[in-house]
Amino acid sequence: MKFSLRARLWKTQRLFHSLSGVKLWLTRTFGDVCIGGSGTDDAKSFLRNFEPPQLLDGANPSPLLEGISRSLMMTAHLLQLELMSYSSLLQFYGAGYEIASLIDGGLAKIGDITYLFWHVDVSGNSIQLSYPYHVCRYAYRNGVLAIRSARLRFDNSNGILASDEGVYLVEPAFRAITDEDINAIRTNLPSMNSRFLVNLFLIRFPDCSLQWFSRNDYRSTPTTHIVFEDVPRGLRIAIDRRYVERLGAIIRDRIQATQVSSENSGP
Repeated sequence: MKFSLRARLWKTQRLFHSLSGVKLWLTRTFGDVCIGGSGTDDAKSFLRNFEPPQLLDGANPSPLLEGISRSLMMTAHLLQLELMSYSSLLQFYGAGYEIASLIDGGLAKIGDITYLFWHVDVSGNSIQLSYPYHVCRYAYRNGVLAIRSARLRFDNSNGILASDEGVYLVEPAFRAITDEDINAIRTNLPSMNSRFLVNLFLIRFPDCSLQWFSRNDYRSTPTTHIVFEDVPRGLRIAIDRRYVERLGAIIRDRIQATQVSSENSGP
């Protein structure tokens, strides 16, 4: 799948389309979007229902950070679809997503991203936020995208434990992956901590309906909120309780706002 916001780097639509092989699609939030490939329908569905992110804690991000945040919301949504139903893989796209932005007059890929996936169960007035169940870390090494992934589970004695951990490599477009690439990553695995922390919540309601909610945090020092530590037998994970409480409050407000909106738009 190819997805790109229209940029001024290309002088004409015709040149852009001939280079990327995609079509122009007008969206309410993003304006002109170039999109194409086997994941077109999934991307259009996301963009059609996209709600601009709300800034928290008095944040005032740069246009670059805001643009990256919106792109991360989309890739997190597509990764959630993949984990839940493999629908993207059945359409021959997915597994890894790369984000590029115009920086200093040229296109640069954005790494240093951790995706963290949670379940939220809504039953009556109660909201149950699970421990995170999956984590993915994206990092670049010499142009090679390394995706470090692990399933997470909670153990009463040992806290949050990681299992099914692995590192998956995506080769760059201009060359193949070499033995040197593999050895360099194997001997120095990407840390699970990163500056971009993307939390994606799958919310289940009593009527079995689902909603997705995401929160993106940019951390200049990637050792706040949620911290991963490599230990001899796997990963140790520390989660700031105050951060989780804030997440729960934000999700509760989101659900209440959705319910009020649904009631006001009733028959």
